Amino acid sequence: TAPVVAILNPVGGQVVRGTVNIVAEAHDDNEVDRVEFYIDGYLEETISDTPFDYLWDTANVGSGAHTIFVRAFDTNNNSSASPTITVTVDTSSNLPNNNIEPNVTIIAPDRNRVLFSESEIPAVPIKISIRNKSAIDRVELYIDGALQEVFSDNIEQTIGYEWNLKGYGDGLLHSIFVKAFDTPIHAKVD
Repeated sequence: TAPVVAILNPVGGQVVRGTVNIVAEAHDDNEVDRVEFYIDGYLEETISDTPFDYLWDTANVGSGAHTIFVRAFDTNNNSSASPTITVTVDTSSNLPNNNIEPNVTIIAPDRNRVLFSESEIPAVPIKISIRNKSAIDRVELYIDGALQEVFSDNIEQTIGYEWNLKGYGDGLLHSIFVKAFDTPIHAKVD
């Protein structure tokens, strides 16, 4: 069967500038061989190892709407494409001088960790590390693409969340990602 693939960052409708980290997630019942990154329909990069991300320099494109999609291939050359998203590139010269993105990392659970059934472990602790010299406005936590929690008050260097496994089902793949925002301009995903 073909891989399942999605774009985690940026999100459709987002205004971007500078270097944008395009983050894709791909899963397959066999093994993901590679992920291709397309901007405005043109192949820009092919990544064969995780993490599947590509640094897109928007200085080389004009201001306005641009489309992004990714295509994942498994080792049997089956492929599928993510839904196409549209972002708006802003290359105006009157940008603030703060070009430092928030730094966000999921430190628990480990990547590709096998979780047990809810009867064995009813909740899994999620720990998020935040580093940035500027103040963080908010951090968003997503599980399987759905927003679970927004942290915006008294954000510490480490944020904790208890993921209740009830209703998630055994033997399924799940994705966890976070987005940290310092101003309306900068966002970082892990």
